Amino acid sequence: MVPSVAPRGRLHSGGTSISHLYKEIFVERLYRSSTPIAPGERILDAGAHVGLASLFFLTEYPGARVVSVEPNPAAGSVLEQNLARYGTRSTIIRAALASEAGAASFFVTRDEPLNVNAGTRNRARSGEAVTVLRVPRIAVGELLDEPVAHAKLDVEGDEYELLQHPAFRPEHVRSLVVEFHDVHEHLEAFDATLERLERRGYTTLDRHAQPFARGDLVSSLVLRFAAPR
Repeated sequence: MVPSVAPRGRLHSGGTSISHLYKEIFVERLYRSSTPIAPGERILDAGAHVGLASLFFLTEYPGARVVSVEPNPAAGSVLEQNLARYGTRSTIIRAALASEAGAASFFVTRDEPLNVNAGTRNRARSGEAVTVLRVPRIAVGELLDEPVAHAKLDVEGDEYELLQHPAFRPEHVRSLVVEFHDVHEHLEAFDATLERLERRGYTTLDRHAQPFARGDLVSSLVLRFAAPR
């Protein structure tokens, strides 16, 4: 078992517990990079929520710069508190990552404003009351105007569109971890995304950094994309 790291941060707020994410991120090290990261290199945390993955990156890779992107206003407020002490190593962008800049509808369940399923697509369960907000969008090309050592995408279904951008190639984004959502509903897009990234030169690995075997797909699936060595 890898010892867990415990940076200070809020793990419970607004009735939503996210302690299960702590185990995935700090104990199982789900979002670790496939390659070493040097001081000064950039890491992108898209779908940062309250910042647990960003905290992991900031403590695991000393000197690296972390860009945290989060559109949920409630989560963004906690994110800013959690990352405030990291100064210039941390940049927070309170917007939705998108193919183009502008504005987007953002769906949040009313009883859980920090629900990790909040996003630009309404993924609420049947019968759940939803609040629709308007949030800014930032273009993925703008964030990837310079190389990124490692990127984590957990963007609630927008990953299929975002990963079409040509900047997602090994020589520009060296290591990539993506949480794919609603895979069964987007099976064609999922297959096309994997084929596209592999054509660009990535190796597809499962969450344990083993070669990905398609097998029985689950609805939510974390995959790693590594540059050739």
